[in-house]
Amino acid sequence: MSLTAVNEANFDEEVKLAKVPVLVDFWAEWCGPCRMLTPVLEQLAEEKGAAVKITKVNVDENPGLAQEFSVRSIPMLAFFHEGRVEGHDCRDSTEGSDRGDPGRSQSLGHGSVTGLLIASLCGRDF
Repeated sequence: MSLTAVNEANFDEEVKLAKVPVLVDFWAEWCGPCRMLTPVLEQLAEEKGAAVKITKVNVDENPGLAQEFSVRSIPMLAFFHEGRVEGHDCRDSTEGSDRGDPGRSQSLGHGSVTGLLIASLCGRDF
């Protein structure tokens, strides 16, 4: 399973309406840590197969999505289940987003990519 590029035009179809949980990587080409995270996400996609979809949103090319989900630093990972944000690795909430449910969103703290992956993927029965 490979990573899926997502943009403002196909976000709802690829993420919100997905039949499986979705991990969204908000990133940019110039971001060194973002590029370092990609092989980890590719391996995770390979290990999880069709049980979870892993996507990437380039924030420079999709500023509307970055604003909607309050992306203030990258990389930022957000975990969606049944079209709603279940968790993200940024201190800021998705408050004000009509795509996520701030009441259910759980911030995992800056830099806790490992925590997000473990809590969101490995700790759930897919």
